[in-house]
Amino acid sequence: MITKERQIQGREVALCFNDNQTFQRAAERLWSDDLRDIPFELVGQKNTFIIPASAEKYFKDLLYESSIVLRASELPPYEIAKLRAEQGPY
Repeated sequence: MITKERQIQGREVALCFNDNQTFQRAAERLWSDDLRDIPFELVGQKNTFIIPASAEKYFKDLLYESSIVLRASELPPYEIAKLRAEQGPY
C-alpha cells in the first residue's frame, strides 16, 4: 500500500495561508537561517507559496490549506487545452 506521504515524496505543495499575519509568520520562518536553503516560489495568488512537500512539516502549527502541485506533463492533453482556453497560454 502506498501512503500519502510516499505519494507526495519528491513533490511540491502549495501552501495558502488564511490571512496576511499568518503568511508573514510563515515567510519569516521560511527565510530563517534554519530553512533558508529550502527552495520556494511565491505565487500570484494571495498568501501562497510553493515548497517541497518534505518541508511542509515546518509549517504544521500555522493555519493554511495545502494542495499538491501538478506539472503540466502530468495532465492529459484535454485538461491542458481546457486550462489554456480558460486562462490563456501563459
